[in-house]
Amino acid sequence: MVTTRHGGVSSGAYATLNLGFHVGDDSEAVLENRRRAASALGADPGDFVFCDQAHGREVRVVSAEDRGRGARTLDDAIGQADALVTSDPGTVLVVMVADCVPIVLYDPVAHVLACVHAGWRGTVARVAEAALAYVEAGTIVGVGTGSTANKFIDALAGMKGHILGAVASSNATAERLAGHGIAVLDLNEALTRVDALSVYIDVADEFDAGRNLIKGGGGALTREKIV
Repeated sequence: MVTTRHGGVSSGAYATLNLGFHVGDDSEAVLENRRRAASALGADPGDFVFCDQAHGREVRVVSAEDRGRGARTLDDAIGQADALVTSDPGTVLVVMVADCVPIVLYDPVAHVLACVHAGWRGTVARVAEAALAYVEAGTIVGVGTGSTANKFIDALAGMKGHILGAVASSNATAERLAGHGIAVLDLNEALTRVDALSVYIDVADEFDAGRNLIKGGGGALTREKIV
C-alpha cells in the first residue's frame, strides 16, 4: 500500500495523513494516522516495522519478533537501514519517502518480501542490489516514479565516474543530465531485458494535485508521495 496526504488527522503543514514522528508533528496525531493506515490493510500498528533510514545500502532482515518496532516511537525502530526484508506474512514492512523512491521486491517462490528506500545516495550505493541478494528466485520488482528533485543532478554530476547513468523523469531532466555528461538511461527498455525478473511498468502520470510532496523548508518529509 502507498499512502497519500489524505485521510488523516494532522493539521497545518502536516495535513492530513503524516506518518512520520521525525518532522515535528503531534505524536498523538501520527499514532492515529498510523492506526488508520493499518486498518486499511486489515492490520494493527503493532504489526508495522519501521527503520531509521540513513540513505545508505544497509539491509536488515526482520521477523515476527520485530513487529511493532518503530511503530509507536522512534526509539525502538530498526537501527540505521534503508531496506527491510522478511519472510513472515504477518509482518508489515514500512519505508517512508518524499522525493526518494520506494522499491518493492518479492520472491513468489520463497515468499520473501523486501521494501527499499532508494534516494539518490542509496541508488548510487546500490541499495536495491543489496536487497536483491536476499530476494532471488523469480523476483517481482515494483519501481516508483522518477524523482522530481532536479537539484540532485548537480550532486550526481560530481559522482558520474562511479555510476552507469541516470533515469530522467522528464525531457528537461534528460537535457540537464546530458549537459553534465551523465548517460541518460531508458528504464523501461533496460527492465525488459532483465529476463530473470518479472517487472510491471505503470504508465500513470507522476504529478497529481492530491499526491504531490511539498517542497521547501523540509516539507517534503511530511508527505507520502504516491508511486
